[in-house]
Amino acid sequence: MLRHREDITSVPVTSQETCRYQVHTSLRGKERDVCVRHTCARMCAASFFVSKGEAFSLLLRLEHTRLPVLLVACLVAMSDTAAAQQDTSLSRSADSVRTYLLHEMIVTSQRIPRPAITSPSQAVVLSRRTIGASGAVSLGTILAAASGLFVKDYGGVSGLKTVSQRGLGTEHTLLLLNGLPANSAHNGGFDLGLFSTYDIGSIEIVQGGQSALQGAHAVAGVVNVLTRTMEEGKTVEGGLTVGSYGYRALHLAAGDGASSFRWRVSASRETSDEDFPFELTNGPIQYAMVRRNADIHADRLAASWTLPVDANLQFSGTAAVLDADRGVPGVVTGPFSAGQGRQADRTALVQASLTATLAPSVTWETRLQGQYAYQRYRDPGLIIGFVPVDNHLTTRDVHVESHAAVRMGERTKIYAGGDLALVQGDGNTYRNDARRTAWGGAVAAEHTLLGSMGSLHAVLFPALRYDHVSSSLEAWSPQLGLLVRMPVSMPGMAHDASVRIRAMASRNFRVPTFNELYYAGGGGVGNPDLRPERSVGYEAGVGWSGWWLGEHRMDLTGFITDMTDRIVWVSAPGGNVTPRNLRRVDSRGVEVTYGFAAGGFCFDAHYARQRSLKMSQDYAGDPNTHVPVIYAPEETAGVLGSWASATGLNVLGEVEFSASYSYVGHRFITEDAQAFLPAYHVLSAGIGCVLGVDPVRVHLDLHVDNVLGASYEVMAGYPMPPRSFRMTCEVSY
Repeated sequence: MLRHREDITSVPVTSQETCRYQVHTSLRGKERDVCVRHTCARMCAASFFVSKGEAFSLLLRLEHTRLPVLLVACLVAMSDTAAAQQDTSLSRSADSVRTYLLHEMIVTSQRIPRPAITSPSQAVVLSRRTIGASGAVSLGTILAAASGLFVKDYGGVSGLKTVSQRGLGTEHTLLLLNGLPANSAHNGGFDLGLFSTYDIGSIEIVQGGQSALQGAHAVAGVVNVLTRTMEEGKTVEGGLTVGSYGYRALHLAAGDGASSFRWRVSASRETSDEDFPFELTNGPIQYAMVRRNADIHADRLAASWTLPVDANLQFSGTAAVLDADRGVPGVVTGPFSAGQGRQADRTALVQASLTATLAPSVTWETRLQGQYAYQRYRDPGLIIGFVPVDNHLTTRDVHVESHAAVRMGERTKIYAGGDLALVQGDGNTYRNDARRTAWGGAVAAEHTLLGSMGSLHAVLFPALRYDHVSSSLEAWSPQLGLLVRMPVSMPGMAHDASVRIRAMASRNFRVPTFNELYYAGGGGVGNPDLRPERSVGYEAGVGWSGWWLGEHRMDLTGFITDMTDRIVWVSAPGGNVTPRNLRRVDSRGVEVTYGFAAGGFCFDAHYARQRSLKMSQDYAGDPNTHVPVIYAPEETAGVLGSWASATGLNVLGEVEFSASYSYVGHRFITEDAQAFLPAYHVLSAGIGCVLGVDPVRVHLDLHVDNVLGASYEVMAGYPMPPRSFRMTCEVSY
């Protein structure tokens, strides 16, 4: 559905949609004239959130303006970009105010675990403390404030949220859950709005192509979500959150984080009316409107465990169930726009892992994942062929992988492994049942060329992977990285000052989705002869870290991604559209990040400037070449911060403050780059305290989103909520 549209003019919104919109807008100050002509030949499942389409023509003519970025780097607070998978706790004791230093952040999604500061690619880890202090309610909300990411938000708690890295599409970012792939086989995406932050322990964000390590979809980067474990010292916790526009959330958890058998079981319910007010300007008339049919009701169950079988063998796993129902309000095109669609999501997931230490320098791990997903969209007000739209989709997939890690002396680590995936999908718009068998193998190494961590240090990171998908698709993905780290002496620096130089080159790919291969709904026809999308990526950066009143880290990164055979939907005989390997995209830019951590205070700022250009013709005579890709902001910036302090008092144990600021530059929304959405700034803040006497703790938190009440749209026609409040009371024992 339009609600699930990300790139309106390149592939179908859903594989089953054929809608044509022509919106002529002229913007003068705050006035705009809107005329909408809507013809619909076939419209279907909003739940199937592939969001692009030649089937849509959205033409918006705006006065050209240039809105420069003002990066405000002095908000009170920051994100704790610290801790890693080893520490996902949010302890409410005095220890909780400890800041995890930047060099302690461990990245596990690059196959050979290593500190983020020694990664050849730009990498960031968001700890549990950062996630809790941010006040974010979903994975999409927390990633919107992270470095190097742009979240395409379709408005409110219930709105679709997908991520974009380095100017590429959602399907070019690989989402991992505990290191295992979670992207949808249907469209290659993932709705980040359905993943509650309550069950997230930490998040790893790795920029740049990683297909040599992770396979398909890791073209722009990888986001690895690590589920939450029970914090040591807690056995039971529960919380209630209430907020604006009818938001309510209840969560309960029990577990043991102290014994050898560590486990956690949680249940949560989230509901919201999302009937927020917004303004629509239509020519000289301003309409005060209220968003309708945007409610959500979601129930979640989750469990995780780690069981040592003996001194050298460990069994661990995760299970999760989601049952959600939400309204689909649709795009706002006029004062009477109102959608009646409803979307249902049912998912179940089980992961299991067996890890063995075969020798002091050899470890082996086998992991298994099974996933079931059901989505249904129905709209009684949308009649196609004399029948109201009611479409459904089911996918089932099994993924198994086994790998070994070997340390060869003091200078070399080697990873080798393989994986197998079986995926089946069916729905009432596929020509037949969709099936895929994929297998692959990879080898990677980390070899110290010279020196050690305390001296001039140079490390080489070679990797190579082969993937075979179904009967005809295959890909070789090489990668080579280099890190040089040099200690430096600087006045006032107590210790650990160093300069890092890093570089990475990689070849990456994305396989066609079920939607692109098998779609047979109204207005479009899938193409079983599609080839994988290919890309070559280059990245180079320089960084500095040191200690003065705390730990500082700064990185400057430049990148280039050249993609060929990008799949776009184009006109076909019979008035349909069909996908073809046509487009070449060139994306390049510069990213700057800075982090500071000391005691209970953390600060992080980031700025990125990038340009993603469509370099080729989609059809003979196509005039739109060397033009910006739609919905790829040229500038993004943000500041995150938090400060927590133990009071030393018996009852009031801790106070904390947090704030975040984000800026997103203008986004072109037409292929000819003649229309765009303006830039927006969003400021959020929170305050909290911890009350009680051991072993009972009460955490109170007040968070305000969009403090300044900015009126803006991330995606055209999808208003964002104004200022909103949430208050949380959490009790732990």
